[in-house]
Amino acid sequence: MSYRGFTPRAAAALGVLALAGLAGNYLSIPLFFGVDFILGSIAVMLVLRLFGAVPGVIVAVIAGSYTFILWNHPYALLILTAEALFVGSMLRRGRNNLVLLDAAYWVVIGTPLIWLFYFGALEMDAQATLLVMLKQSVNGILNTVLASLLIGHAPLVQWVSGIPGRPISSLRHTLFNIMMLLAIVPVLMTTAADSRREFRQMETTSVRELESVALKTEEILAFWLKNQLRAVSEVARTASREALKPSARLQETLENTKRLFPDFYNMYIAEASARTVAFHPPVNAKGQSTIGIDFSDRPYYREMKTTGRPVISDVFEGRGGVFSPIVTLSVPMLKAGKFSGYVLGAVNLDHIRDRLATFNQPWLVRTTLLDRNNTVIASTRADLKPLQTFEQRRTRRPGPPGTKVSLFSLAEPGLPPMEQWRQSYFVRELPFSDDIPWTVVVESPLAPFRERLYRSQIGSFTLILVLILLAVAASQVLSGALVGPLRRLAAVTSNLPSRVSGRERVDLPESPVLEIDSLIKNFRAMAEALSGKFQEIESANRTIRESEEKYRTLFEQSKDVVFISSREGRFLDINPAGIELFGYASKDEMLKMDIPEDLYLNAEDRRRLIDNYGQKGYVKDFEVVMKKKDGEPVTVLITATVEHDEAGGISMFRGTMRDVTQLKKLEQLLLQAQKMEAVGQLAGGVAH
Repeated sequence: MSYRGFTPRAAAALGVLALAGLAGNYLSIPLFFGVDFILGSIAVMLVLRLFGAVPGVIVAVIAGSYTFILWNHPYALLILTAEALFVGSMLRRGRNNLVLLDAAYWVVIGTPLIWLFYFGALEMDAQATLLVMLKQSVNGILNTVLASLLIGHAPLVQWVSGIPGRPISSLRHTLFNIMMLLAIVPVLMTTAADSRREFRQMETTSVRELESVALKTEEILAFWLKNQLRAVSEVARTASREALKPSARLQETLENTKRLFPDFYNMYIAEASARTVAFHPPVNAKGQSTIGIDFSDRPYYREMKTTGRPVISDVFEGRGGVFSPIVTLSVPMLKAGKFSGYVLGAVNLDHIRDRLATFNQPWLVRTTLLDRNNTVIASTRADLKPLQTFEQRRTRRPGPPGTKVSLFSLAEPGLPPMEQWRQSYFVRELPFSDDIPWTVVVESPLAPFRERLYRSQIGSFTLILVLILLAVAASQVLSGALVGPLRRLAAVTSNLPSRVSGRERVDLPESPVLEIDSLIKNFRAMAEALSGKFQEIESANRTIRESEEKYRTLFEQSKDVVFISSREGRFLDINPAGIELFGYASKDEMLKMDIPEDLYLNAEDRRRLIDNYGQKGYVKDFEVVMKKKDGEPVTVLITATVEHDEAGGISMFRGTMRDVTQLKKLEQLLLQAQKMEAVGQLAGGVAH
């Protein structure tokens, strides 16, 4: 079932199949997390079967080229091209089962190549590589099954060659392909549906957890922040009743507050000019006194002095009291509506980070706290430190519909989609209230969900491969039960008539399948009937041969002329008596003669004879004067019948001629003698 001629029609078909292969890969079916089902190899297998290995490999390269765009690497193209090369070479060697050849490729060559390229060259994790091995094997085998069904049941060869006819497929291959489809398609459809459902469930769970963590983080941090502000405000109220100058009472107030609120690095009280009058601890890490430090250059001081309201600062590098990144909570002191000084607490960012980690502990999420400048205050991400700018991810897409979640990826451009998903996150950005200029960013990595889904789908694809192996075994058993007896029946009944007529023993097979067993019984009954008919025919033929021999003996030895002639006036056969009577040298000479012209002495006799034939369909003892080869007259009596053709017209005459020439002469002599006797008697009577 192949066509190798490159007519314009065939060239057009090859071009169409090449485009179909490219379209099959372009219209890939996404399953989950960068795993796609491609259909291009259906067209490749059709080309391999219809046109041979070289065109098949060319189409495989054309179709597979799109995988470079789809998956961002050339290795799938190499693997798919190797598939076409292997299957094409096996077809050239006389192997015919496309599906078995393709399955052999994926087991022996394809999966090792995937491991080499994906795990080795692409450095993909083992779980993802194993999934690709299983998915590509199932994908390739299913595409080949579909191609095999098209070849067996669609008039592709007839269309390509332009020769009318209908496709013929063996029952064995049809059963095999159907078994493979039954093994692959239902489980694959279930797998695809389950994977999508599981993906949606994971997506929903992730988004729900994300929202929950974001809201909880914002709520708890806001509550914590208000408590810290309340502590600073309480110190401000106490200090506003005291003179703003260094004193043991102010120092004690800061020390007690710092002891109760350990999330502060330090606290200080400053006069209106932003010079500290009390500071705890009174000495910084460098051993320097913290009393009398001027902080008037700080943005929070200018903002607080302008607005007269508490200020939550952005993150900045501390100096004087602490030399690390901090945020500060400052509360102004007002006397008679005028700014008279302020109290400030510098927050330890490590404590904020610890709180974020505690909030996130039940979930696989990462939380980052940002100030109004998008600068990191604290983060549970190891790669983010305070004062770093929080950069947007390289790619950002909308998240699930109806949510405020976005999808970010940290992956470098050009990575395979499976790796891009591994480095992707669902992200929820939640700003605090207007009086708290912070934003909490919660990220939920997709890698754990991806691994969980990959793990379940590895089981599904493994099941499909096991079912494929079982389908191969089952198809062999079924074909043995169904096709085996039919093949033996075909072999035994080959040239059945000659075998039966030769009295050869015909041993018909048996089958456990009712319909096939009925067919075999019918053949057995037919063989017995044929045997009886052949015996009857043989007996009839023997009788005919005996009759023919008798007829031929009579024909050859008859003294009368026996002839067969055509309506056109040619002898078809004539016996030796006729050749001798008419004086010809051979039968061939008489078969060439024109009877009306060369044999009849009087043309009127021929017309009368034909008229009699037409009226009665036969003549009996019809007297005609004919002539010999030398022209001598000869009188014959013709007895003959007419034979008609299927249309009812005269086809030939079959009969005998008896030579009565001498008899006619004797009759003439007798007649003359009788006349003479009568004359003599008359004369004698006159004499008397």
